[in-house]
This record gives sequence, structure tokens and C-alpha cells, in this order.
Amino acid sequence: MLSSCGPSYKMLNFEEKVPALFPVPFEGNSISIFVSLSDKSPDNEFMFFNDSLQMLNLALSMASTLEKQLFLKEEGIYVFKHYPDKDKVYDSDYIISLSDKSNSDIIIVVDSLTVGKGELNINSELMGAEAYKMNFASAPIRYVINLYDGFTTEKLQRIDLTDTVYWELLSRSDFKDETIKHKALESMKDLIATIAENIVSFMLPSWATAERTVYLLPGANWRRAYDLLEEFRWREAMDIWMENTTIGDPLILSVAAFNMAVACELTERPELALQWLEVSLKSYELPGALSYKQLLTNKLEKR
Repeated sequence: MLSSCGPSYKMLNFEEKVPALFPVPFEGNSISIFVSLSDKSPDNEFMFFNDSLQMLNLALSMASTLEKQLFLKEEGIYVFKHYPDKDKVYDSDYIISLSDKSNSDIIIVVDSLTVGKGELNINSELMGAEAYKMNFASAPIRYVINLYDGFTTEKLQRIDLTDTVYWELLSRSDFKDETIKHKALESMKDLIATIAENIVSFMLPSWATAERTVYLLPGANWRRAYDLLEEFRWREAMDIWMENTTIGDPLILSVAAFNMAVACELTERPELALQWLEVSLKSYELPGALSYKQLLTNKLEKR
């Protein structure tokens, strides 16, 4: 009998906004991308060292991806070349000059794109009747992107990341460095397109599927509140739960307050959600309440 009168639960699925890793205030601002070029000779430790064509392709891919993500018209983001003095940090006057040249509020600078010398992972097995050798090569890749506010000249972000790229190599003969480099060169266009998508994803918020627990008690009003929640009619569902917070039963109060916390969080009021969860915990500790409290606390600390 006690079990039949206790709370049950439902899992509510929703799309949660995930903050950008490197947030940039793009909304309402004009954007341009500059490619940093120099006459520095390639280093022998690199397969590709700030190759101008590859850096330009990266800038163009970033521009195209940003246009799609920000719903801008095609070619709405312009790409320029510039020749910075590598011995000096960009000063305010230089950033303003880039902003004036491009008539843009946000300046994105592609400063570096390097691919280290490849390493061959030898596989002694032969493939097929033609006796092909299947091997794999890998190399570190690094890109540096700096973003500036063209009006205040403030550096908004510095994206300096490294990764590893892998190539699958099929040949009848042994491989040499030039063979690996030729294979790498063939794949750089597709690779750069992927890098551009990753860079843009780092600068913009994303959406991820998440779920929250909502508790129900016997009664038509409780079922009605959950139905309203599924229809995203938050206020009407919260009105029903609010009525139950005035009832003297500690279990009913705990369930109603817990659900109020969930509704507050999903309507982007995490501070109020934590307050309601504290009310729930003081009245009766529902399963998962403590872990939910930690989740809300972490969310508030990241704001």
C-alpha cells in the first residue's frame, strides 16, 4: 500500500544548450578573416609549414562554415591576406587598420597551420594477390587562430590546438618521405575542411540531448502537470506544483519542489532551480536529488 502511494518518475528528454569552448560575440557584428603570410622558409622538421595556399583554403572554409552557421548570405564574410611583422605583437593601431581595411567588427586571423614530419607505422602483411603493402602514416598538426574586436582592439580568443592526422598507404614498394608527403598533400583539402568545421564549432554554442527526472504522485493533477511539461507549457505545470507546495505532507512538498527545480532550470533560471531543490531536500530526499544538486551547482559555477 505504501508503494502504491509513493512517487513514480518519468524521464524528460530535451535539447540543452552547450556553451562554446571559445565563445565569440558574432551576433550582430560583421566578420572578416585575415591570412597571415610571411617569407619564412619551411622548417625541415615539418611536412608543411604555414603553406600560403593551405592557410587560404582554411580561411575560405572557415568563412563558408561561419556563413552557414550564422545564417549569413554566401560570401558575406570576406577573406584577406596580410603580411604581419612576426617580431612584433599586433598592437592596437594594427588591429584598427585591419578593421578599417575590411570594414569589420570581428577580425579573425589565421596565424599558423603546420603539419609535422610524418611517421610511418610499418605493416609487414601483404594485401591481395598483387602483394600490396598496407601501412599507416601519422603526423602532428597544429593551427593557431586569433580573434580581435576591431573596435576595442581587444583579443577575444586565441585558439591554439594540436591534433594528429593519419593516412592509409597502399603500395607494392617501400615508402619514402616523399611518398608520404604526396599522399598527405592529396588529402589536405578534405582535412582542412574538417579543421575549419571544428574551429567554427569551438566558437559557437551547440545543442545536446539531455534528460531530467520528473516525479509523479497518484492523481489527475499530477498527470496533467507532466502532460503540460511535455508540451513545454511550463507556467501551467508550475502552477499545479506550486499548489502542492502548500500541503503539509513532506513527500508531496518534496516532489512538487523537485519538479519546480527542473522547470526553473529548463526555463534558464538555475539559481532559482537550486533554491527549489534545497526546499525538496529539506523536506524529503528523493532518489537522484543529491546528484541533481551537484549538476546545478556545476552549471552555476561555469556561468
